[in-house]
Formats: sequence, structure tokens, C-alpha cells
Amino acid sequence: MSLILCIVATMNICVVGQGKIGLPLAVAILQRNLTNKVVGIDTNAKVVADLKRGFCPHVLEDNFVKKFQESIASDRLKFDSDYSSVSNANIIVVAVPLKVNPKSLPDYQNLERAFCGVGDKLKQGSLVLLETTVPAGLCQKLIIPILEKTSGFSVGKDFSFAYSPERISSGSFFQDLYRYPKLIGPFDDKSAKMAAEFYSSFLYSEESAGNSPEIRILSSIETTEFVKLAESIYRDVNIGLANVLSSDCMQSGIDYFEVKESANSQPHSNLHSPGIYVGGHCIPVYPHLYEVSFPDNPFLGLIKSARNINNLIHQSIIDFVLSEVKLRGIKVEKCLIMGAAYRGDVKETYDSGVFPIIDYLKNNGIGCVVYDPLFSIEELVDFGLTPVQNTLSETQLVIINSDHRTFMNLRSKDFSKGSIVIDGRNILRPSNFLAGQLFTIGIGWNR
Repeated sequence: MSLILCIVATMNICVVGQGKIGLPLAVAILQRNLTNKVVGIDTNAKVVADLKRGFCPHVLEDNFVKKFQESIASDRLKFDSDYSSVSNANIIVVAVPLKVNPKSLPDYQNLERAFCGVGDKLKQGSLVLLETTVPAGLCQKLIIPILEKTSGFSVGKDFSFAYSPERISSGSFFQDLYRYPKLIGPFDDKSAKMAAEFYSSFLYSEESAGNSPEIRILSSIETTEFVKLAESIYRDVNIGLANVLSSDCMQSGIDYFEVKESANSQPHSNLHSPGIYVGGHCIPVYPHLYEVSFPDNPFLGLIKSARNINNLIHQSIIDFVLSEVKLRGIKVEKCLIMGAAYRGDVKETYDSGVFPIIDYLKNNGIGCVVYDPLFSIEELVDFGLTPVQNTLSETQLVIINSDHRTFMNLRSKDFSKGSIVIDGRNILRPSNFLAGQLFTIGIGWNR
């Protein structure tokens, strides 16, 4: 069912985790209800010290820093490195990262520490919310038991709980927050009412004259956990399909994007776009959370296969191009990779394709340099990358890894004479390059 409320009562709120989700969420909570008060909690003392002096460690999107500094100036946003503020909070929102280890298994340490800290200071009558994407069933199996054990309280009797996963992308936090329905998976009816009241106190859209996005109360916590996994896995599987189809198109001289546009002209087709790599915090991670949720599912091969395709598609593309280049008698010794970011115009490198692409090229005896206008030379060096001093560096191969807007108008003259360019994001214009110089994923060579 849908429930939209608007209240003005004062809420004391703690947001645990001041990363790329928790920090903008703490700021967003203050944007509409001028009586809300927020304490952002992070156990990283340096992060907290920076935030207290008004320095924002995350450049997330346009106007965020202004909103952040205005929130501090209002004296309604404070920060702390311990959990003492939880004892005064009506609402506690946990938004700490859940990552997977080298074996692709989830590492629950951040979540366990966060909920132990919350439970130790939890007061009766409070609502605890989790926004982190987790395996299906984790709240009932791990999170709620931790809260009950450390607090000595019982959920549904002494405190309320709901799962409400974030549904945003880096670089468009506020746009996504105010645009998509807010999903709530409550422990009970009281938890549902409290969660709906809380989110209604600040969710609104400047673009729609202040109207709130829809708030949906789902049937259970487990259903809501499943929904968040399903919507991300849908994308991964369909990108994997796009990569398979586009590979066949390239080898057959067919334009995949013409196929995609034509096929999607009827409502039962929604072909996605291919790409040289699928990176970021979400799509490469959530399929693994699904696998641990349902390890006995005999059909997990579909999800695993898509993840494998998207992890290795860069190798297939590079091999395809290098085989053609070899026939032309060109020896590739050095490659320029355009873009360290995993996503266009977003200053983040988490699971970016730049790293596996470099590793694969090095294994083939090809050195690599990297250019990205979003990062300084020092930052690229800190990532273990070799920055290029200018894009006219003498390289025989160029790979477009990030679809930055500043890359869209690149042309032959921007690179070394005779360089072969792999457009891994379909953002370059074939007419800007010499015939046979540009290889575009999903299309092949320009003619």
C-alpha cells in the first residue's frame, strides 16, 4: 500500500555512516522539516574532524557542498565518532557499506559493528532503519538479533525496525532520492507508521513543486530485501545479454545499437547497452549477495553467467581488436586509457574497469598510462595508476573506459598519429576518425 504523510514534529535523528550515502542523507533530512536535528556518526575520526570543520570529503554532485555547509551553519547537523548520541535519538538510520571479499562473499564486519554500537545506546521507543543493500533474510537472521542482544530490548515491543534500501546512484543522489518511490519493509504496523512519518518529513521534489515521492509499505522486511537485489540483478543480467548480442553483432558487421533501438520499439523488449566493463558499488556486488541468500537454487547459473560475462567482456574486446591490429602489422607496446572512473562524470573508481583492463594489457606485454580530467595526477598515482602528462602521448592503442561528457568530441587529432581507438562506451563519433581507426563496442570498425 502507499502512505504519504507530512508532519512537523521535532525528530532527533542519528545517521550511522558518513560515506557517499549517509552524508547526503543526513543533509537531505534537514532540507524540508526545519525542526529535524541530525547527528552524523562515523567511526573514522579523520572523516568526523573534516566534517566538523565544514570540509566535505565527498564531491557528490552539483550544489551538495552548499547544502552541506548550510546544514552545519543552521546548527542542526552535528557529527560524532562514537554512538553516545543514539541514546537521545528517536530515529537511527544505518547506512554503512557492505562489500564482498576476494572470494565474493559478503563481509558483515561494518554492519555488525554499527548495530552493536546502536544497540548499546538504544533507548526504548526508538525506530531503527537500515538503508544498506543486504542479502535476503539478513535483517531477521543477523541485524535484529544483534540489536536485541546488545540493547536487552525486544523488537516490536521496546523498539521498532524497518528496512528501507537506498535507491540512488553516485552523482545524482538528490534527484534519485526525490524521484523514485521510497520502499519500506517494516517489522510490524507500528514500525511502518513510524518509518512513513520519518521519510515523509523530508522527502520532496523541487522539480515537482514540492510534492513528495510515493512511499510504499511492502508486506515484509524480506520482500523489501529481495526487491532491492532483484532490481540490480535485472540490470546485470540484461547488460550481460547486451554484451553477448553486441559481440555477435561486431563479428557479423551488424550495428547492435540499431538492433537495440528497433527491438525496443515494441513494449516487450528492453535491450540494454553493452559496455567494456560493469563497475561501481552496486551491480558487481549485489548478485553475490543474492547467491548467498539462495545457495541451493539450481538456476543460479543465469546470474553467475551474466556476472562472469560482464567481468570478462573487456578481455574479449581487447583480444578482438589486437588480432585485427596484428594483421595490419602494428605492434602495440603502449595503451592510453581514457577514464579512471567506473562511471561517466562521477569521481569514483570503486571496481572500475581501468584496473582489470590494465592488468590484462600488462599480461599481454602492453604498458598503460591513464588520463581522467576528474582526478589529479597525485590521485591517479595513489590508485597505483600511471598518469599521462597529455593525451598526445605516443601510444598505439587508446581505450575509452569512462563515458565522460568531455570525451564525446574527441577526434583523430587528439591522439598519436595512427593510434587505434577502442570506444568501450559508444560515445565517440565515427566521422571524427579516420576509416578503420575507431572500434566501437557493439558496432565494430568505422568505415
